[in-house]
Order: sequence, then structure tokens, then C-alpha cells
Amino acid sequence: MHSGQEARDNYILMGIEEKLREIIHHHLSVVLEYNPFERFDGISDKESFLEMIGNDPAFAPFFLDNPKYVTARIGGNLITSLHRNLISFMKSDRRG
Repeated sequence: MHSGQEARDNYILMGIEEKLREIIHHHLSVVLEYNPFERFDGISDKESFLEMIGNDPAFAPFFLDNPKYVTARIGGNLITSLHRNLISFMKSDRRG
């Protein structure tokens, strides 16, 4: 049998897990709407982004004008955003 405290703890954990699922689901559901190029003037697709990177003196010497780099960068941005939101939730949950 569970004590009253264990039952309350389980209820709280279930609430936290549900909120975490909501955050993750939200971020994964917007992937199809995500425009990774919107912050770059005149850039609207992978090809123009690759051209920009190839002409940028900070990136060009490292041969980052590569489709794999662009894919990794976009994926990294998505994961970073998700991670920041999860951390923010966890910090706010501890305060509340």
C-alpha cells in the first residue's frame, strides 16, 4: 500500500511528466512549420543558405558550405530550443 505522501508525490510526478510531454509535443509538432532561414535576409532555402555560408569568411575556410552542416545546424537549433524550454519549465516548477 502507498502512504498518503507517496500518493501525493506520484500525483505531482504525473503532473510534471504530463507538462514535459506537452512541451516536447508542442516543439516537435511545429517542426513542419519551422523556417530555419527566416532570420537571414534574402535567404529562403537551403541552396541560398549554402551560398551565404560559402561566402562568409568565418565559415568558408572550414568548408561548412555543406548540406550536412545545414541539416545539423537546423536540427541543433530545434533541440536547443526544446532543451531551453524544458530547463525553463523545470526551474519554474521548483519555484512553484
